[in-house]
Amino acid sequence: MGPDTTARKVLLAGLWWPTVHHNAREWVLVCDTCQWAGKPLKQDFMPLNPSHAQELFERWGLDFVGPLKAGHTRRCRYIVVATEYLTKWVEARALLDDSAVSTGKFIYEQIIT
Repeated sequence: MGPDTTARKVLLAGLWWPTVHHNAREWVLVCDTCQWAGKPLKQDFMPLNPSHAQELFERWGLDFVGPLKAGHTRRCRYIVVATEYLTKWVEARALLDDSAVSTGKFIYEQIIT
């Protein structure tokens, strides 16, 4: 966590002594766990770019919800949701599993035909 964070946590716990910051710095320098962990890395994430569709049915988003807790009368454990990007039209169906065969059948029956 570093010496500043360590000292801040000590102060927030209601403790104080004149050399709290110095002692926190010394503690972090000899703490084996702190040395192994090191400083947190700055990760450069890729920027999010909006995906725009120019024509109807050009681009679809596909997502799964689940696994859901199965009820007594229903065995479907997943919900597949397809969204058309231009019109934001949504098609969804409950599925028994999240396999490629079930997903392909959903795409064929609900979107293609």
